[in-house]
Order: sequence, then structure tokens, then C-alpha cells
Amino acid sequence: MIGGIGLLERQARQLRHAGVATLLLVDAVPLMAVPAGVVMVTSASLVDHVAADDRVIVLAAGLVVDPRAVAAVLAVPAPAMLVAADEGVERIDARQMAGGVLAVPGGLVRRVAAALGEWDLASTLLRATAAEPEVVMIDRAAISPYAPAMRR
Repeated sequence: MIGGIGLLERQARQLRHAGVATLLLVDAVPLMAVPAGVVMVTSASLVDHVAADDRVIVLAAGLVVDPRAVAAVLAVPAPAMLVAADEGVERIDARQMAGGVLAVPGGLVRRVAAALGEWDLASTLLRATAAEPEVVMIDRAAISPYAPAMRR
């Protein structure tokens, strides 16, 4: 629980607030109730839920992230990835780690899901996104830590 609500509910609210229309929970065995409007799917069935021309935002499992990080990734029209030099979800090269937020074309999600086999979807999609020539790496440290709307 974070601030009185479960993590899945927090992520669902955050994505809805960012304008995400369809929420899919992939390959999960949730320990809490799945929020209303979130559809549970398997990675094998993603081709039935994601169109090639969709733009897909991916949040890492268990991630609590500043809404400004999600907005920064969504603001880039190309494939985008939040990265950090100090800590993150998974190392992507010698200098940086993935920050747990991706925005990728639906076609890439479909290709990765179709060829996944026994591999982990999140790691495979992360690596495929990092390999895209037009991917924009957004440094988490470059996002201003001050937000007037969040003052209390």
C-alpha cells in the first residue's frame, strides 16, 4: 500500500491521468484486487490487444514513479525510455539503467510478443526498445524535481 491505495491501483490512476485509454496487466498474478477497467492478458495474447499503430506505454512491475517522468516519456513522439545513471529497474549498458517507463510503437510490442518464447516480456521489450535507432533516452535526472502543483 502506498498512500492508502494498492500499487496496481496507483499505477492505473497514474496512467489514466496521463491519458492512457486501455490498461493491460500482462502475465501477472496480482496479490491484490485488479483495478476496475484493467484487463489481465498474457504476453502470448498481446497481438490480439495491441494494434501495430498503437503507442504503448509500459511501466515496470512494482514501480512507483513521479507522474512527470511518465509525462516526459509520453511527450516524445518517437520510442522513448526513461533512464538513470544511478539506479533503475535493469541495466541497459555500462552507463545507464532503465528507469521503468517506456513508450513504444504497437508494432514493436507485437513483434516481441510473437517471438517471445520462454523469455521475459519486460526485459525483452526493454532491450528491443533500446536497440531501436530512433529511441529517445530521457534522463531521469534532467526532469525537474520541483513541481508547484505538488506543493503541500
